[in-house]
Amino acid sequence: MTCARIVSWSEPWSEPWSNRSAAPPLGCFWTAEQVRDLDAQAIAGGISGYELMQRAGLSAWCYLKARWPQVKRLILWLGSGNNAGDGLVLARWAHSAGVAVVLLQVGVPKYSGTAAQVWREACALGLSPTQWQGEALTGMPDDGSTIQVDALLGTGVHGAPALVFTQAIAAINAAALPVLALDIPTGIHPDSGGLTGSLAVQAAATVSFVGAKRGLYTGAGGHYAGVVQVDTLDVPSDLQRRALCRTLDMQPPPLPQRPLDAHKGNFGHVLVLGGQQGMSGATLLAARAAARAGAGWVSVGSQGLTIQALQVACPEIMARTLDFASDGAEVLESLLERATLVVLGPGLGRSPWSVQLFAQSMAYLRRTAKPVVLDADALYWWRQQSDTLAEAIFTPHPGEAAMLLGTTAVQVQADRFLAVEQLVQLTKATVVLKGNGTLVSAPTAPVYLCRAGNPGMASAGMGDVLAGLTGGVWAQQADALSAACRGVHLHAATADALWVAGRRTILASDLVNAL
Repeated sequence: MTCARIVSWSEPWSEPWSNRSAAPPLGCFWTAEQVRDLDAQAIAGGISGYELMQRAGLSAWCYLKARWPQVKRLILWLGSGNNAGDGLVLARWAHSAGVAVVLLQVGVPKYSGTAAQVWREACALGLSPTQWQGEALTGMPDDGSTIQVDALLGTGVHGAPALVFTQAIAAINAAALPVLALDIPTGIHPDSGGLTGSLAVQAAATVSFVGAKRGLYTGAGGHYAGVVQVDTLDVPSDLQRRALCRTLDMQPPPLPQRPLDAHKGNFGHVLVLGGQQGMSGATLLAARAAARAGAGWVSVGSQGLTIQALQVACPEIMARTLDFASDGAEVLESLLERATLVVLGPGLGRSPWSVQLFAQSMAYLRRTAKPVVLDADALYWWRQQSDTLAEAIFTPHPGEAAMLLGTTAVQVQADRFLAVEQLVQLTKATVVLKGNGTLVSAPTAPVYLCRAGNPGMASAGMGDVLAGLTGGVWAQQADALSAACRGVHLHAATADALWVAGRRTILASDLVNAL
Protein backbone atom coordinates (compact mmCIF):
# COMPACT_ATOMS: atom_id res chain seq x y z
CA MET A 1 0.00 0.00 0.00
CA THR A 2 1.04 3.59 -0.59
CA CYS A 3 -0.40 7.01 0.02
CA ALA A 4 -2.10 6.74 -3.36
CA ARG A 5 -5.03 5.09 -1.56
CA ILE A 6 -5.52 8.12 0.65
CA VAL A 7 -7.73 10.98 -0.42
CA SER A 8 -5.93 14.28 -0.93
CA TRP A 9 -5.31 16.05 2.35
CA SER A 10 -6.23 19.63 1.47
CA GLU A 11 -7.16 21.22 4.81
CA PRO A 12 -7.04 24.98 5.22
CA TRP A 13 -4.00 25.03 7.51
CA SER A 14 -4.43 28.79 8.00
CA GLU A 15 -7.70 28.10 9.84
CA PRO A 16 -6.52 26.54 13.11
CA TRP A 17 -9.92 26.95 14.79
CA SER A 18 -11.61 24.67 12.29
CA ASN A 19 -12.27 20.97 12.79
CA ARG A 20 -14.21 20.72 9.56
CA SER A 21 -13.07 18.28 6.91
CA ALA A 22 -12.14 19.68 3.52
CA ALA A 23 -13.81 16.59 2.07
CA PRO A 24 -17.49 16.51 1.00
CA PRO A 25 -20.19 16.57 3.72
CA LEU A 26 -19.69 13.87 6.30
CA GLY A 27 -23.34 12.86 6.33
CA CYS A 28 -23.29 11.04 9.68
CA PHE A 29 -21.57 11.29 13.02
CA TRP A 30 -21.18 8.05 14.93
CA THR A 31 -20.89 6.82 18.49
CA ALA A 32 -17.95 4.59 19.37
CA GLU A 33 -20.25 1.58 19.59
CA GLN A 34 -21.63 2.25 16.10
CA VAL A 35 -18.10 2.47 14.69
CA ARG A 36 -17.20 -0.82 16.37
CA ASP A 37 -20.26 -2.33 14.67
CA LEU A 38 -19.04 -0.96 11.33
CA ASP A 39 -15.63 -2.51 12.00
CA ALA A 40 -17.27 -5.85 12.79
CA GLN A 41 -19.39 -5.70 9.63
CA ALA A 42 -16.30 -4.90 7.54
CA ILE A 43 -14.40 -7.82 9.04
CA ALA A 44 -17.37 -10.13 8.49
CA GLY A 45 -17.42 -8.89 4.89
CA GLY A 46 -13.83 -10.00 4.30
CA ILE A 47 -11.63 -7.08 5.42
CA SER A 48 -9.40 -8.40 8.19
CA GLY A 49 -8.71 -6.49 11.38
CA TYR A 50 -5.02 -6.53 10.44
CA GLU A 51 -5.82 -4.91 7.08
CA LEU A 52 -7.91 -2.19 8.75
CA MET A 53 -5.03 -1.44 11.14
CA GLN A 54 -2.58 -1.24 8.23
CA ARG A 55 -4.87 1.19 6.44
CA ALA A 56 -5.31 3.31 9.56
CA GLY A 57 -1.58 3.59 10.24
CA LEU A 58 -0.81 4.45 6.63
CA SER A 59 -3.59 7.02 6.54
CA ALA A 60 -2.22 8.71 9.65
CA TRP A 61 1.31 8.73 8.23
CA CYS A 62 0.18 10.24 4.93
CA TYR A 63 -1.73 12.93 6.77
CA LEU A 64 1.20 13.69 9.05
CA LYS A 65 3.65 13.93 6.16
CA ALA A 66 1.32 16.27 4.26
CA ARG A 67 0.68 18.48 7.28
CA TRP A 68 4.28 18.61 8.52
CA PRO A 69 6.51 17.90 5.49
CA GLN A 70 9.60 19.03 7.42
CA VAL A 71 9.19 16.30 10.05
CA LYS A 72 12.46 14.67 11.14
CA ARG A 73 11.50 13.10 14.46
CA LEU A 74 8.35 11.41 15.75
CA ILE A 75 7.52 10.78 19.38
CA LEU A 76 4.73 8.20 19.60
CA TRP A 77 2.90 7.78 22.87
CA LEU A 78 1.55 4.23 23.06
CA GLY A 79 -1.00 2.44 25.17
CA SER A 80 -1.56 -1.26 24.43
CA GLY A 81 -4.79 -1.50 22.43
CA ASN A 82 -5.71 -1.11 18.80
CA ASN A 83 -5.03 2.63 18.98
CA ALA A 84 -1.42 1.80 19.81
CA GLY A 85 -1.43 -0.72 16.97
CA ASP A 86 -2.40 2.05 14.54
CA GLY A 87 0.46 4.11 15.94
CA LEU A 88 2.96 1.28 15.48
CA VAL A 89 1.99 0.94 11.82
CA LEU A 90 2.52 4.69 11.43
CA ALA A 91 5.91 4.29 13.12
CA ARG A 92 6.99 1.67 10.58
CA TRP A 93 6.10 3.96 7.67
CA ALA A 94 7.92 6.88 9.25
CA HIS A 95 10.97 4.70 9.95
CA SER A 96 11.06 3.51 6.34
CA ALA A 97 10.98 7.18 5.24
CA GLY A 98 14.08 7.98 7.29
CA VAL A 99 12.30 9.75 10.13
CA ALA A 100 13.73 9.19 13.62
CA VAL A 101 11.09 7.42 15.72
CA VAL A 102 10.87 7.32 19.51
CA LEU A 103 8.23 4.98 20.97
CA LEU A 104 7.17 5.74 24.55
CA GLN A 105 5.20 2.95 26.20
CA VAL A 106 2.78 4.25 28.84
CA GLY A 107 1.53 1.78 31.40
CA VAL A 108 2.05 -1.96 31.41
CA PRO A 109 2.20 -3.29 27.82
CA LYS A 110 -0.69 -5.73 27.29
CA TYR A 111 -0.82 -6.12 23.53
CA SER A 112 -3.13 -8.78 22.15
CA GLY A 113 -4.66 -9.83 18.87
CA THR A 114 -3.89 -7.64 15.85
CA ALA A 115 -2.11 -5.04 18.01
CA ALA A 116 0.26 -7.74 19.29
CA GLN A 117 1.03 -8.77 15.72
CA VAL A 118 2.03 -5.28 14.60
CA TRP A 119 3.98 -4.81 17.86
CA ARG A 120 6.07 -7.88 17.02
CA GLU A 121 6.61 -6.59 13.48
CA ALA A 122 7.77 -3.21 14.81
CA CYS A 123 10.16 -4.85 17.25
CA ALA A 124 11.61 -6.93 14.42
CA LEU A 125 12.53 -3.66 12.68
CA GLY A 126 14.26 -2.39 15.82
CA LEU A 127 11.29 -0.19 16.84
CA SER A 128 11.00 -1.41 20.41
CA PRO A 129 9.00 0.86 22.76
CA THR A 130 10.76 2.40 25.75
CA GLN A 131 8.86 2.36 29.02
CA TRP A 132 7.96 5.95 29.92
CA GLN A 133 9.01 6.76 33.46
CA GLY A 134 7.38 10.16 33.81
CA GLU A 135 10.18 12.23 32.33
CA ALA A 136 9.37 15.51 30.56
CA LEU A 137 10.21 16.20 26.94
CA THR A 138 12.70 19.05 26.74
CA GLY A 139 15.20 20.60 24.37
CA MET A 140 13.31 20.02 21.10
CA PRO A 141 12.60 22.95 18.78
CA ASP A 142 9.00 23.83 17.96
CA ASP A 143 9.63 24.23 14.24
CA GLY A 144 7.56 21.36 12.90
CA SER A 145 10.51 18.99 12.78
CA THR A 146 9.38 17.06 15.87
CA ILE A 147 5.82 15.78 16.02
CA GLN A 148 4.08 13.91 18.80
CA VAL A 149 1.51 11.20 18.05
CA ASP A 150 -1.20 10.37 20.57
CA ALA A 151 -1.87 6.63 20.28
CA LEU A 152 -2.67 6.08 23.94
CA LEU A 153 -6.28 4.99 24.43
CA GLY A 154 -8.50 5.66 21.41
CA THR A 155 -12.27 5.23 21.69
CA GLY A 156 -12.32 2.08 23.79
CA VAL A 157 -11.94 3.77 27.19
CA HIS A 158 -14.76 6.04 28.35
CA GLY A 159 -13.96 6.50 32.03
CA ALA A 160 -11.31 8.74 33.54
CA PRO A 161 -7.83 7.65 32.39
CA ALA A 162 -5.62 5.90 34.91
CA LEU A 163 -3.13 8.12 36.73
CA VAL A 164 -0.20 7.18 34.50
CA PHE A 165 -2.17 8.21 31.41
CA THR A 166 -3.21 11.48 33.01
CA GLN A 167 0.46 12.15 33.73
CA ALA A 168 1.31 11.32 30.12
CA ILE A 169 -1.36 13.72 28.88
CA ALA A 170 0.17 16.46 31.02
CA ALA A 171 3.64 15.68 29.61
CA ILE A 172 2.38 15.74 26.03
CA ASN A 173 0.73 19.13 26.49
CA ALA A 174 3.68 20.57 28.41
CA ALA A 175 6.08 19.65 25.60
CA ALA A 176 4.49 22.37 23.42
CA LEU A 177 5.13 20.31 20.28
CA PRO A 178 2.46 19.66 17.62
CA VAL A 179 0.32 16.59 18.29
CA LEU A 180 -1.46 14.32 15.85
CA ALA A 181 -4.15 12.30 17.63
CA LEU A 182 -5.19 8.94 16.23
CA ASP A 183 -8.98 8.50 16.15
CA ILE A 184 -9.62 10.81 19.15
CA PRO A 185 -7.48 12.81 21.59
CA THR A 186 -6.89 10.89 24.80
CA GLY A 187 -9.14 12.25 27.51
CA ILE A 188 -12.08 13.10 25.23
CA HIS A 189 -15.25 11.01 25.29
CA PRO A 190 -15.95 9.88 21.70
CA ASP A 191 -19.73 10.10 22.12
CA SER A 192 -20.30 13.25 24.19
CA GLY A 193 -17.25 15.37 23.37
CA GLY A 194 -16.76 15.98 27.11
CA LEU A 195 -13.64 15.35 29.16
CA THR A 196 -13.39 11.84 30.59
CA GLY A 197 -11.13 13.07 33.38
CA SER A 198 -9.35 16.26 34.33
CA LEU A 199 -7.14 16.57 31.24
CA ALA A 200 -7.14 15.85 27.51
CA VAL A 201 -4.45 15.89 24.87
CA GLN A 202 -4.45 19.17 22.96
CA ALA A 203 -4.04 18.01 19.37
CA ALA A 204 -3.23 20.15 16.38
CA ALA A 205 -5.04 17.58 14.25
CA THR A 206 -6.92 14.31 14.59
CA VAL A 207 -7.33 11.58 12.00
CA SER A 208 -10.52 9.66 12.71
CA PHE A 209 -11.01 6.22 11.20
CA VAL A 210 -14.01 4.44 9.64
CA GLY A 211 -16.54 7.08 10.72
CA ALA A 212 -16.59 10.58 12.20
CA LYS A 213 -16.93 10.27 15.97
CA ARG A 214 -19.50 12.81 17.06
CA GLY A 215 -17.53 13.81 20.16
CA LEU A 216 -14.86 15.38 17.94
CA TYR A 217 -17.14 18.15 16.75
CA THR A 218 -18.76 19.75 19.77
CA GLY A 219 -17.95 20.85 23.32
CA ALA A 220 -14.45 20.16 24.59
CA GLY A 221 -13.88 17.64 21.81
CA GLY A 222 -14.24 20.36 19.20
CA HIS A 223 -11.46 22.28 20.95
CA TYR A 224 -8.99 19.52 21.76
CA ALA A 225 -9.25 17.67 18.43
CA GLY A 226 -7.87 20.52 16.31
CA VAL A 227 -8.41 19.99 12.59
CA VAL A 228 -10.26 16.71 12.03
CA GLN A 229 -9.89 14.51 8.98
CA VAL A 230 -11.92 11.35 8.51
CA ASP A 231 -10.74 8.31 6.55
CA THR A 232 -13.32 5.56 6.13
CA LEU A 233 -10.49 3.09 5.41
CA ASP A 234 -12.52 1.99 2.38
CA VAL A 235 -15.13 0.36 4.59
CA PRO A 236 -17.96 -0.18 2.07
CA SER A 237 -20.51 2.65 2.12
CA ASP A 238 -23.43 0.19 2.08
CA LEU A 239 -22.34 -0.90 5.56
CA GLN A 240 -22.63 2.68 6.75
CA ARG A 241 -26.05 3.06 5.19
CA ARG A 242 -27.27 0.04 7.13
CA ALA A 243 -26.19 1.53 10.43
CA LEU A 244 -28.70 3.62 12.32
CA CYS A 245 -27.25 7.12 12.52
CA ARG A 246 -28.96 9.61 14.82
CA THR A 247 -26.51 12.52 14.50
CA LEU A 248 -26.36 14.17 11.09
CA ASP A 249 -24.10 16.72 9.46
CA MET A 250 -25.88 20.06 9.17
CA GLN A 251 -25.81 20.88 5.46
CA PRO A 252 -29.13 22.61 4.77
CA PRO A 253 -29.92 23.54 1.18
CA PRO A 254 -30.28 27.26 0.43
CA LEU A 255 -33.67 28.89 0.32
CA PRO A 256 -35.24 28.68 -3.15
CA GLN A 257 -34.67 31.50 -5.59
CA ARG A 258 -37.26 34.24 -5.57
CA PRO A 259 -39.61 34.54 -8.55
CA LEU A 260 -39.34 37.66 -10.68
CA ASP A 261 -42.80 38.82 -9.58
CA ALA A 262 -42.04 38.46 -5.85
CA HIS A 263 -43.23 41.09 -3.39
CA LYS A 264 -42.69 41.62 0.33
CA GLY A 265 -45.91 39.84 1.22
CA ASN A 266 -44.44 36.57 -0.06
CA PHE A 267 -41.72 36.43 2.58
CA GLY A 268 -43.44 36.83 5.90
CA HIS A 269 -43.72 39.43 8.63
CA VAL A 270 -41.41 39.03 11.64
CA LEU A 271 -42.25 40.77 14.92
CA VAL A 272 -39.36 41.22 17.38
CA LEU A 273 -40.40 41.86 20.97
CA GLY A 274 -37.93 43.04 23.62
CA GLY A 275 -35.67 46.02 24.11
CA GLN A 276 -36.03 46.99 27.73
CA GLN A 277 -34.33 50.31 28.43
CA GLY A 278 -30.57 49.83 28.35
CA MET A 279 -30.85 46.71 26.15
CA SER A 280 -31.99 48.25 22.88
CA GLY A 281 -28.97 46.91 20.98
CA ALA A 282 -30.14 43.32 21.31
CA THR A 283 -33.51 44.11 19.77
CA LEU A 284 -31.96 46.15 16.96
CA LEU A 285 -29.54 43.33 16.10
CA ALA A 286 -32.32 40.73 16.03
CA ALA A 287 -34.58 42.91 13.89
CA ARG A 288 -31.84 43.77 11.40
CA ALA A 289 -30.85 40.10 11.16
CA ALA A 290 -34.45 39.12 10.41
CA ALA A 291 -34.55 41.70 7.64
CA ARG A 292 -31.19 40.61 6.21
CA ALA A 293 -32.40 37.00 6.27
CA GLY A 294 -35.05 37.96 3.76
CA ALA A 295 -38.23 38.54 5.75
CA GLY A 296 -40.57 40.77 3.78
CA TRP A 297 -41.52 42.92 6.77
CA VAL A 298 -39.91 43.34 10.18
CA SER A 299 -41.65 45.09 13.08
CA VAL A 300 -40.51 45.79 16.62
CA GLY A 301 -42.47 46.32 19.82
CA SER A 302 -40.36 47.86 22.55
CA GLN A 303 -39.84 50.73 25.01
CA GLY A 304 -39.62 54.32 23.88
CA LEU A 305 -35.84 54.85 23.91
CA THR A 306 -35.32 51.63 21.97
CA ILE A 307 -37.82 52.79 19.35
CA GLN A 308 -35.93 56.05 18.92
CA ALA A 309 -32.65 54.20 18.38
CA LEU A 310 -34.28 51.83 15.87
CA GLN A 311 -35.78 54.62 13.81
CA VAL A 312 -32.38 56.25 13.43
CA ALA A 313 -30.30 53.09 12.90
CA CYS A 314 -32.62 51.15 10.59
CA PRO A 315 -35.55 53.05 9.05
CA GLU A 316 -36.69 49.91 7.20
CA ILE A 317 -37.96 48.44 10.46
CA MET A 318 -41.45 49.39 11.64
CA ALA A 319 -41.28 50.20 15.35
CA ARG A 320 -44.01 50.79 17.95
CA THR A 321 -43.71 51.85 21.56
CA LEU A 322 -45.26 49.52 24.14
CA ASP A 323 -46.27 51.62 27.12
CA PHE A 324 -48.41 49.42 29.33
CA ALA A 325 -49.39 52.41 31.46
CA SER A 326 -51.44 53.67 28.51
CA ASP A 327 -52.27 51.80 25.28
CA GLY A 328 -49.43 49.26 25.27
CA ALA A 329 -51.70 46.22 25.56
CA GLU A 330 -53.77 47.27 22.53
CA VAL A 331 -50.67 48.10 20.47
CA LEU A 332 -49.09 44.74 21.30
CA GLU A 333 -52.26 42.85 20.34
CA SER A 334 -52.32 44.68 17.00
CA LEU A 335 -48.65 43.89 16.33
CA LEU A 336 -49.14 40.22 17.18
CA GLU A 337 -52.16 39.92 14.88
CA ARG A 338 -50.26 41.28 11.87
CA ALA A 339 -47.13 39.16 12.31
CA THR A 340 -46.36 35.85 10.60
CA LEU A 341 -44.18 34.85 13.52
CA VAL A 342 -42.65 36.33 16.65
CA VAL A 343 -39.07 36.58 17.94
CA LEU A 344 -39.47 37.03 21.69
CA GLY A 345 -36.63 37.74 24.10
CA PRO A 346 -33.73 39.83 22.70
CA GLY A 347 -33.22 42.59 25.26
CA LEU A 348 -36.41 41.60 27.09
CA GLY A 349 -35.02 41.92 30.59
CA ARG A 350 -36.68 41.00 33.89
CA SER A 351 -38.48 44.19 34.88
CA PRO A 352 -42.24 44.60 35.51
CA TRP A 353 -42.50 45.84 31.91
CA SER A 354 -40.79 42.61 30.76
CA VAL A 355 -43.23 40.49 32.78
CA GLN A 356 -46.24 42.13 31.18
CA LEU A 357 -44.83 41.95 27.66
CA PHE A 358 -44.00 38.27 28.05
CA ALA A 359 -47.29 37.32 29.70
CA GLN A 360 -49.49 39.01 27.09
CA SER A 361 -47.40 37.67 24.21
CA MET A 362 -47.52 34.12 25.54
CA ALA A 363 -51.25 34.27 26.10
CA TYR A 364 -51.72 35.30 22.47
CA LEU A 365 -49.30 32.64 21.18
CA ARG A 366 -51.04 29.88 23.13
CA ARG A 367 -54.41 31.03 21.84
CA THR A 368 -53.44 31.34 18.18
CA ALA A 369 -50.60 28.76 17.82
CA LYS A 370 -48.55 31.39 15.96
CA PRO A 371 -44.86 30.41 15.58
CA VAL A 372 -42.32 31.91 17.98
CA VAL A 373 -38.55 31.96 18.45
CA LEU A 374 -37.71 32.16 22.17
CA ASP A 375 -34.33 33.57 23.18
CA ALA A 376 -32.51 35.24 26.08
CA ASP A 377 -34.76 36.32 28.97
CA ALA A 378 -37.83 34.84 27.27
CA LEU A 379 -36.29 31.47 28.14
CA TYR A 380 -36.11 32.48 31.79
CA TRP A 381 -39.73 33.62 31.86
CA TRP A 382 -40.88 30.52 29.95
CA ARG A 383 -39.23 28.30 32.56
CA GLN A 384 -41.38 29.86 35.26
CA GLN A 385 -44.47 28.32 33.64
CA SER A 386 -43.11 25.77 31.09
CA ASP A 387 -46.16 25.98 28.83
CA THR A 388 -46.15 23.87 25.69
CA LEU A 389 -46.27 25.96 22.52
CA ALA A 390 -47.71 24.74 19.23
CA GLU A 391 -44.76 25.91 17.11
CA ALA A 392 -41.58 27.14 18.76
CA ILE A 393 -37.82 27.28 18.39
CA PHE A 394 -35.83 27.61 21.64
CA THR A 395 -32.28 29.00 21.28
CA PRO A 396 -30.39 28.61 24.60
CA HIS A 397 -26.67 28.93 25.16
CA PRO A 398 -25.17 26.47 27.71
CA GLY A 399 -25.95 28.72 30.67
CA GLU A 400 -29.56 29.15 29.61
CA ALA A 401 -29.82 25.44 28.87
CA ALA A 402 -28.62 24.74 32.42
CA MET A 403 -31.28 27.07 33.79
CA LEU A 404 -33.98 25.30 31.80
CA LEU A 405 -32.82 21.86 32.91
CA GLY A 406 -32.08 22.73 36.52
CA THR A 407 -28.42 21.82 36.25
CA THR A 408 -25.09 23.58 35.60
CA ALA A 409 -23.43 24.81 32.43
CA VAL A 410 -20.51 22.46 33.17
CA GLN A 411 -22.86 19.48 33.13
CA VAL A 412 -24.50 20.67 29.92
CA GLN A 413 -21.12 20.97 28.23
CA ALA A 414 -20.03 17.57 29.51
CA ASP A 415 -22.63 15.92 27.25
CA ARG A 416 -24.24 18.35 24.85
CA PHE A 417 -26.03 15.56 22.97
CA LEU A 418 -27.78 14.44 26.13
CA ALA A 419 -28.59 18.06 27.00
CA VAL A 420 -30.24 18.82 23.67
CA GLU A 421 -32.30 15.62 23.92
CA GLN A 422 -33.44 16.62 27.41
CA LEU A 423 -34.30 20.12 26.21
CA VAL A 424 -36.42 18.73 23.39
CA GLN A 425 -38.24 16.49 25.89
CA LEU A 426 -38.82 19.46 28.19
CA THR A 427 -40.00 21.97 25.58
CA LYS A 428 -41.60 19.57 23.08
CA ALA A 429 -40.23 21.94 20.45
CA THR A 430 -37.26 22.54 18.16
CA VAL A 431 -34.14 23.38 20.20
CA VAL A 432 -30.91 25.08 19.17
CA LEU A 433 -28.16 24.41 21.74
CA LYS A 434 -25.62 27.08 20.90
CA GLY A 435 -21.87 26.78 21.35
CA ASN A 436 -18.87 25.17 19.70
CA GLY A 437 -20.56 22.59 17.49
CA THR A 438 -24.12 23.94 17.75
CA LEU A 439 -26.73 21.19 17.95
CA VAL A 440 -30.30 21.35 16.62
CA SER A 441 -33.03 18.80 17.26
CA ALA A 442 -36.79 18.42 17.57
CA PRO A 443 -39.28 15.76 18.73
CA THR A 444 -38.84 12.51 16.72
CA ALA A 445 -35.96 14.11 14.76
CA PRO A 446 -32.25 13.25 14.78
CA VAL A 447 -29.66 15.69 16.10
CA TYR A 448 -28.08 18.00 13.52
CA LEU A 449 -24.54 19.19 14.21
CA CYS A 450 -23.04 22.38 12.77
CA ARG A 451 -19.36 22.15 11.91
CA ALA A 452 -19.08 25.81 10.89
CA GLY A 453 -18.16 28.63 13.28
CA ASN A 454 -15.01 30.07 14.85
CA PRO A 455 -13.68 31.77 18.03
CA GLY A 456 -14.19 35.22 16.54
CA MET A 457 -17.90 34.76 17.31
CA ALA A 458 -17.22 35.01 21.06
CA SER A 459 -18.67 38.50 21.31
CA ALA A 460 -21.83 40.10 22.68
CA GLY A 461 -24.97 40.08 20.57
CA MET A 462 -24.26 36.96 18.50
CA GLY A 463 -27.24 35.15 20.02
CA ASP A 464 -29.54 38.08 19.25
CA VAL A 465 -28.45 37.94 15.62
CA LEU A 466 -29.10 34.21 15.49
CA ALA A 467 -32.58 34.60 16.97
CA GLY A 468 -33.54 37.25 14.43
CA LEU A 469 -31.89 35.41 11.56
CA THR A 470 -33.74 32.21 12.44
CA GLY A 471 -37.01 34.09 12.62
CA GLY A 472 -36.35 35.72 9.24
CA VAL A 473 -35.65 32.36 7.63
CA TRP A 474 -38.65 30.70 9.30
CA ALA A 475 -40.98 33.43 8.01
CA GLN A 476 -40.18 32.22 4.49
CA GLN A 477 -40.93 28.52 5.06
CA ALA A 478 -43.14 26.25 7.13
CA ASP A 479 -40.74 23.82 8.84
CA ALA A 480 -39.28 24.90 12.20
CA LEU A 481 -36.48 22.31 12.19
CA SER A 482 -35.29 23.26 8.71
CA ALA A 483 -35.50 26.95 9.59
CA ALA A 484 -33.41 26.40 12.72
CA CYS A 485 -30.75 24.47 10.79
CA ARG A 486 -30.66 27.06 8.01
CA GLY A 487 -30.39 29.90 10.51
CA VAL A 488 -27.60 28.25 12.49
CA HIS A 489 -25.61 27.28 9.41
CA LEU A 490 -25.95 30.69 7.74
CA HIS A 491 -24.97 32.42 10.99
CA ALA A 492 -21.81 30.32 11.42
CA ALA A 493 -20.82 30.24 7.75
CA THR A 494 -21.10 34.02 7.48
CA ALA A 495 -18.86 34.37 10.54
CA ASP A 496 -16.36 31.98 8.93
CA ALA A 497 -16.22 34.16 5.83
CA LEU A 498 -15.40 37.17 8.02
CA TRP A 499 -12.78 35.21 9.96
CA VAL A 500 -11.00 34.09 6.80
CA ALA A 501 -11.00 37.72 5.67
CA GLY A 502 -8.94 38.58 8.74
CA ARG A 503 -11.39 39.46 11.52
CA ARG A 504 -9.94 38.20 14.79
CA THR A 505 -13.01 39.40 16.67
CA ILE A 506 -16.35 39.57 14.86
CA LEU A 507 -18.91 42.04 16.12
CA ALA A 508 -22.53 41.02 15.92
CA SER A 509 -23.20 44.02 13.69
CA ASP A 510 -20.36 42.89 11.39
CA LEU A 511 -22.19 39.60 10.92
CA VAL A 512 -25.53 41.28 10.22
CA ASN A 513 -23.92 43.49 7.59
CA ALA A 514 -22.27 40.48 5.95
CA LEU A 515 -25.43 38.37 5.70
